[in-house]
Amino acid sequence: MPRWPQGTVRAVALALVGGATLVVVWLVPYVTGGESPGSPQASSLEAFCPERVAESVPGAGVGVMVAAYETERHRIVLCANEAGELFYFGEFLSGDGETMVLPATRTEQGYVADAGRTRYEIVGDEVVITGPDGLEVARLDLVPVESPR
Repeated sequence: MPRWPQGTVRAVALALVGGATLVVVWLVPYVTGGESPGSPQASSLEAFCPERVAESVPGAGVGVMVAAYETERHRIVLCANEAGELFYFGEFLSGDGETMVLPATRTEQGYVADAGRTRYEIVGDEVVITGPDGLEVARLDLVPVESPR
């Protein structure tokens, strides 16, 4: 079995980590669209998605956390995969029920994700849930979270 020259494995590992970091830094402005007046306040932008969130996001690999919030009962994480596709990850804080992972879109006011005919829209410091009939089902206050669990 051939041996690698001393330090080669370490150099390759550092190059891979550095490359992943560059991808993350490059994707953040692309996915978030930058700050705009009236847009929701995103959490620390140059962060990786929590591992368990990235595992559920299609094609995440090294996911970029765009924003993270909590309501009194829910956790919401917006995460972009390596291709720059944005996803809305939602779950109950209690751990009951299944997680929800939906394709999301950045809007002028925030973010929107559709689950069939139900819409989840983050606007300012609220998430507004609209049902299939177009009527508002819920309007919940959001609290930005730096490091979601």
